Amino acid sequence: MHVIGKDIVRFHVLYWPCFLKGINNESTTELIVHNHRIRNNMEMSKSIGNVIDPFQLLKKYNQNQIRLYFLTQGPQNKDVSFEEQKLEKCWNTYIDQFNNILFRLFRPKIISPNLLILQQHLLDDQLLYNKQTFLELYKNTKALLDKNLFIEGYLELQKIFVLINTLIDKN
Repeated sequence: MHVIGKDIVRFHVLYWPCFLKGINNESTTELIVHNHRIRNNMEMSKSIGNVIDPFQLLKKYNQNQIRLYFLTQGPQNKDVSFEEQKLEKCWNTYIDQFNNILFRLFRPKIISPNLLILQQHLLDDQLLYNKQTFLELYKNTKALLDKNLFIEGYLELQKIFVLINTLIDKN
């Protein structure tokens, strides 16, 4: 699989496979083309000197924070501006959602026995529907990630968070 920027598509789609074929080497058929990252309203460029130093970024943020940020910025067919404040906000939002689910799942809840019986009767029908919905969202997420549609896959994952929170609200 090749992951390349949009400005070098011609070389990697036309010329590179020919070079590899000339030396009896199979070229990859999978190609992910991304657009440019922009900083200070300019395309990031080593010659301009406005690129992000990944090692400096890793000193300040962990790998998962950086991965999540770039995963959620998109779509891939559009130039995207890099801003550290957005990186921090993205991570904090994700952690807040996750912590909210954990808190809501494990908080103590007092329910009367009569209400519990009524809830169980109502839940039987809802449980099947919610299980099917969850499985469908899971399959959609996996299919999108398998196709390297990372942003769309992340958005499906967000729907799983919403479903879990909705189930907690109802129960």
